[in-house]
Amino acid sequence: MNSIETDIRFFTFPLLQHLNSVLQMLPTSALIADLKGNILFINQQAIHFLGGLSPHKSFENKNINLFVIDNRQSIDLFDELRSKKEILSRKILLRKQDNSIACVNLFARPINIEPSYVLIQFTDISPKTLVLLTEVFQTLRQEVLSLKPYLNNPGKELLKEILSNNSFDGFIDNKSKQKNQLEVIGEERISNIVRLFPQLTYAETKFCSFLSLKLTIDEIACITGKTSNALRVSFHRILRKTEYLTGKELIRKLESIR
Repeated sequence: MNSIETDIRFFTFPLLQHLNSVLQMLPTSALIADLKGNILFINQQAIHFLGGLSPHKSFENKNINLFVIDNRQSIDLFDELRSKKEILSRKILLRKQDNSIACVNLFARPINIEPSYVLIQFTDISPKTLVLLTEVFQTLRQEVLSLKPYLNNPGKELLKEILSNNSFDGFIDNKSKQKNQLEVIGEERISNIVRLFPQLTYAETKFCSFLSLKLTIDEIACITGKTSNALRVSFHRILRKTEYLTGKELIRKLESIR
């Protein structure tokens, strides 16, 4: 009998059924894990999300560290849950079963009736999702404009006011700002890179932190919303600022950072 099965024995059967039932009713991706990160229960939304384009039937008996790209963040999260016993919020990079990467808002808290177990919920905040929202609002704006010939004078005035106040654009701009404010890299990792390369700008340091997680240029482009070509130009600029002669040497050094 493995450790997870041993842990589950401490749940009474009615309590186990109740927790699993509540989990399945949650609208967001959610799971219940022990304080070591072992997944005990997971709802269908989380299975679909973590499975990506090739969802598996079950993720029970797996550890959430398998999906968190920066394991240091996952370790710190569970250390805090063990010590503080409070709700914690993190922005974290997850790698799905199909190897695609998602930025998520993750919330975790110990379960009051069984504090040795934690409830974890997460929602997608990836740039791709924000791009889709932008496209939806742009389409909606065009649809609103197409109504203009059919509106009476008060309706046309209201439409003019909406468009002049940039209501749709304002929403999109707000989403763009959220995208630019994604903080998915642990502070300790960034601090280590700053100590190693104090001459780099903040943006360059952030880029190097992604590289230190062994992410490809294309994956970083997907996370940040920048083009792969722009990131390659940035990488060569960073290389010139360091003592390394080749990009491979710099990459090796960055990947050695923990």
